[in-house]
Amino acid sequence: MTGAHEAGMFLLYYSDWFIRIVFYGLLIGSAVFVWWGRRLPHRWQWTRIIALIVVACLLYGRLVEPRLLTVKTYQIPLVPQPQQWIKAVFLYDAHAGRDKGPWYYDRVAKTANSLKPDVIFVGGDFVDWDSSKVTWLEGWKNLSAPQGVYFVLGNHDYYDNVDRVRTYVLDTLKFKDLTNTVLSLDKGGRTLSVVGLDDGHKGEPDLSLLNGSRSTRPRIIFTHEADALLSLPDGEAELAIVGHTHGGQVRLPFFGTPAVLPQAAPQWLDVGLKRWKGMPIIISAGLGEATAPVRFFDPPQIVVVEIGI
Repeated sequence: MTGAHEAGMFLLYYSDWFIRIVFYGLLIGSAVFVWWGRRLPHRWQWTRIIALIVVACLLYGRLVEPRLLTVKTYQIPLVPQPQQWIKAVFLYDAHAGRDKGPWYYDRVAKTANSLKPDVIFVGGDFVDWDSSKVTWLEGWKNLSAPQGVYFVLGNHDYYDNVDRVRTYVLDTLKFKDLTNTVLSLDKGGRTLSVVGLDDGHKGEPDLSLLNGSRSTRPRIIFTHEADALLSLPDGEAELAIVGHTHGGQVRLPFFGTPAVLPQAAPQWLDVGLKRWKGMPIIISAGLGEATAPVRFFDPPQIVVVEIGI
């Protein structure tokens, strides 16, 4: 391992434990206050109610919401009058190796298949940081779509042993590698180009696949995070789909996420459908968690995009 790699793993490991300590400290402290607060004067009993709400929110964010699974569907016409629609499922940020076991990822595969997509794209961060935990995704070998299952890697896949992750995904899961490659999807005589780009933090995205190579067919960009597109000129694609942010994992009503997102791209590219670089961009909330094992008003998400061509 390089010194930089070891330093990065050290920070990941201990920041995770720091957040856990803070979380459980708040939980225990609030619970103790709920019990001890019985001794407070009646006019201060409202503080016990606040402490009880804090306990409920912490338990929900730690034990309940991370284990939910939602489906978010977008319908994006890439041409004025689409003649065909391609149904694509996007799975981002599994982060295998954290608190959710193989059973959760088996559930993801069953749900994705039940949506009957034409094609499936898996957008990286297969593992959290231990590459051996990629085997938790064994159930994903059952993912199936008529036009195939494709993948790119994310920054977390590079932290430990990227070759182990890539080999498992290729040989066991049987996904097709779309890293720095252009895929043509056809349906009913209409064609769509999908440009798969390497991770923008740890990989080497090949933007030459996009710059100055426009054709009459519409195209979309598929990559792990928005930072891969920082130097991309405006208008080079009709749509981009990314993940990486997890939506911040904690989102407050009317405010959004209080987290600082780990990206150089604009912070408002947090989750959902936005517009950037002269095109719509969809940011997935992802399936797993990183650093803090919690979610609040930001449940795990399978993204479905009905693409009109």
